[in-house]
Amino acid sequence: MPTMFFRTNILIAFAVLLCMNSYSQHFAKKDFDIINAVVDSAKTTKALMTRLNVLLKNYMESRSGVGLQLNRPLDGAFNHQRIAIRFYPNNFFINLLTRNDSIFFSTVYFTTSSFSEGPGFKEADNTVRAIHYNAAVTNAFLKERNNFYGSEKTVNDVAVELSGNEMYAMNCGIAASLTKEGKRINDLVLKDDPLPEITGMLQHLSCEIQAFGVTAIDLLIKKGVIIDQLNSKLYNRIKQRNAPVITCSGCIVGEIMKLYDRK
Repeated sequence: MPTMFFRTNILIAFAVLLCMNSYSQHFAKKDFDIINAVVDSAKTTKALMTRLNVLLKNYMESRSGVGLQLNRPLDGAFNHQRIAIRFYPNNFFINLLTRNDSIFFSTVYFTTSSFSEGPGFKEADNTVRAIHYNAAVTNAFLKERNNFYGSEKTVNDVAVELSGNEMYAMNCGIAASLTKEGKRINDLVLKDDPLPEITGMLQHLSCEIQAFGVTAIDLLIKKGVIIDQLNSKLYNRIKQRNAPVITCSGCIVGEIMKLYDRK
């Protein structure tokens, strides 16, 4: 009897392990692998979009789509591009670092939301996210950018910061009340020494995070605070570049617009 009991427990444990293994496979893994292979082999954004639109025909067209959500200047001759994909019922984002349409860095990941503020690369399951990059070009980009920004960004930082879920909004909603980040910025500028934290925002690769840093500098200038040389340089660069950011304007969430157009 003890032997039979032991064998029964072993069989039950083995069955549980098999079930756990079958459910450990991410439900979007099949679609992710298809998209990831296309991203890995694509040399230009134009070619990538063409191949993704061919794949689109394999899904319910009324509920699926492929769109270039962002195409904005980053630093030097490089652009940040973001492609939103819905292969019903799964959603994916692709973020690209490009120059003259050539792709030198890319992330692809599953997200639970097709909206811009949905979970980013960092939040995605590690079985449904990937990074691809040209080491020589990406390292040259980082070296030049780090020198100018006084930062120490890495390849992983590029992946996480370009593929985040940030939205710039100091005020949002029908009553245009302060957002959580808006309150944080207002509290930040009241600190005795807010500049180190603001520097981190200005050094960020996300244009939305940088926009919060610019707003913080604007508030400090209004208070008569003297801004140091590094923060002044970054502040002016970001405003001059004037890359479009994902915003909330009243009740319009997810609008993409430039913040610093000259009147």
